[in-house]
Amino acid sequence: QHRRLPPDDRQRQRVVIAEGIHMLNPIVFDQIRSHATGVYVAPRTRIITPDDQIVKPEQVRVARRMIRDYQGRGHSLRQTVERADVDRGELNYIMPNKPNASIHIDTFHDYEPCILARYLKEIPEFYSQLDDQFIAEHGLSDLMDVVNSVPSLRTDYVPRDSIVREFVGGSCFEY
Repeated sequence: QHRRLPPDDRQRQRVVIAEGIHMLNPIVFDQIRSHATGVYVAPRTRIITPDDQIVKPEQVRVARRMIRDYQGRGHSLRQTVERADVDRGELNYIMPNKPNASIHIDTFHDYEPCILARYLKEIPEFYSQLDDQFIAEHGLSDLMDVVNSVPSLRTDYVPRDSIVREFVGGSCFEY
């Protein structure tokens, strides 16, 4: 038996998930702010290399996108890196609106550099497209040092519902 709730209680128990880079934008979010909780989901962990260089979360996002865009969208590695450079969407539409989120979730996994390294190095054009000069010009030298220094791991034990799977494949979700 289900107890019928009064309208006010039913409304409070509803969950609506709205996803996208503009959801925290005040133009959208202010319309629902009194009934919503903003959540920002992205890698936020910085990787510190043995020589004290810092791989920023933005660089991890570029590595994720290189794999995903190569496998699923047919983009070259260079296209993805160049697009990440000129794609100011994050700077213009995400960063200024992050304060609208009450909850920030870090999606970085400690083992992720090893998974990303494997998938990047398996791309046939990895070394030819991402030569040292190109990498340096795009501020990815520290990321590539990590990719080239960590052991490559298979995804056998990565859960099928892990966010890492969105980028390397094998997810139980459809995108």
